[in-house]
Amino acid sequence: MFLTENDILGIRNVLNIFYSDIAIRRPIADLSVQAGMSSSKFKQAFKFYTGNPVFAFQQGYRMNMAYDLLVYSRSPVNKIAILIGFVHLTHFNHAFLERFLISPYRLRKSL
Repeated sequence: MFLTENDILGIRNVLNIFYSDIAIRRPIADLSVQAGMSSSKFKQAFKFYTGNPVFAFQQGYRMNMAYDLLVYSRSPVNKIAILIGFVHLTHFNHAFLERFLISPYRLRKSL
């Protein structure tokens, strides 16, 4: 796949959206508009540029942010879950455990 300069700028714009508001999940259709391309082209271009599909990239970024917050802050686990966009603590716990093979509570307790 070949990405034009405008494609790269569009993807970077979407990445900045992810980084500026980690808690909000946006539909592919909205993100593709922000990137200035069709949904199908956006999904392909995003994966080519980042190495991950859109949802996997966003989820990975959110989980990495949660990990850092658990290690470097004293914020309660439930507040961290909400901060990164999880409504249900059980969903956050499951996603965190799946990514890091340790629960957020065990990680926090091990520090």
